[in-house]
Amino acid sequence: ALSHTIGLAVLSGLFTRDQPFFRTPKRVHAHALLQALADCREETLMMLGLWLAAFGSYHVEVGVMRDQGVMAVMRDQGVWAMVLLIQSVPYFAAVLVSLVSAFPDLPASWIGHAADMDELAHVVLGDEHHS
Repeated sequence: ALSHTIGLAVLSGLFTRDQPFFRTPKRVHAHALLQALADCREETLMMLGLWLAAFGSYHVEVGVMRDQGVMAVMRDQGVWAMVLLIQSVPYFAAVLVSLVSAFPDLPASWIGHAADMDELAHVVLGDEHHS
């Protein structure tokens, strides 16, 4: 979900010296829904652009083929549409995370408990008193 933001930060850091680094505030008051959407507007536009490109590349070709009297769907158009949809996954994740941040009172049970992750954390940290 952060790949777009991190990529922009890296490019900005390579070409500018006068822009400060702002850390993401943790445990702040909940964002309003509109603020959450505004925070991920670039990711939303990229996601929608990829979805529209997938739709357009698939359906335009199918429409052209129908006009020519051919009803077969070219497999490469389906593959390209799928590639574009797969490329939209990180942008969708960024939008989803931003929307979840707008609702801090969501029940943790919707996400689930990561007992395996708790155990792994104790192993990695060398917590010998954990049983």
